[in-house]
Amino acid sequence: MKTLKKIMIWVLAIIGVLVLGYVMGPRVKRPNLKLKSPKVAKDLRKLEKTINVRERQIKNIKPDNQARIVWADSEPRSNGFLSSFRLV
Repeated sequence: MKTLKKIMIWVLAIIGVLVLGYVMGPRVKRPNLKLKSPKVAKDLRKLEKTINVRERQIKNIKPDNQARIVWADSEPRSNGFLSSFRLV
């Protein structure tokens, strides 16, 4: 019984040290999640033109690897649904 009691004391001591180390450990700064969305044109042709102009300003883009809008029809039109994308 004495050995079992000693083992339990050691196990509890180790768990206590681990919990204490966790509680006193380093603190992580909270990230800033208040990001603003970029302002983009509502006119789809103007949006496509803006994307093309920004992509031409970036040097060393591999051929056919630039950002672009691929229209399902030949005429771009808005269907009322929102789409999100990122301009770099």
